[in-house]
Amino acid sequence: MTPAGSYRPRRPPVAGAPRNPDAIERIRGWRDELAARGLVPEEPGHGDWSAPSGHEIGTVLEAEPDTAVFVGNDHMAIGLLSALRGRGLRVPEDVGVVGFDDVPEAAYLAPALTTVRQDFRALGELMMQKVLLAVEEPDGLSEDTPIATHLIVRESARRLD
Repeated sequence: MTPAGSYRPRRPPVAGAPRNPDAIERIRGWRDELAARGLVPEEPGHGDWSAPSGHEIGTVLEAEPDTAVFVGNDHMAIGLLSALRGRGLRVPEDVGVVGFDDVPEAAYLAPALTTVRQDFRALGELMMQKVLLAVEEPDGLSEDTPIATHLIVRESARRLD
């Protein structure tokens, strides 16, 4: 986890551990979306997937008006929301927050967390198929197989007109 004192970006995403495959893919997707819109991404801050690491980053995050922070998972987003509230910042009026995973608690936060939902069952089935294929064909190549995600819009982010 990045020490709070060394974290000084303006509005980058908050990612999981730098070498974690899920964190790498989520940041790749975020960068691709920004690039498709002609925006230059900043380097992400890194937490450890926990609410305390999101809170630590949220205590020093420089929030600009009418921006949103993409957070690598909902647990870190929960910590970030708490830190922003503790600093007197309003979500989504001052800064938006978007998480990832759609944990069951996300809908019951205040404000309810906008998040990206992925189908964990489909992901698990796919991984099991890949494991079985690797056992049956050790020299075979595994292809990347993306799983569809869905944006679940709730109260923590708003559309700017």
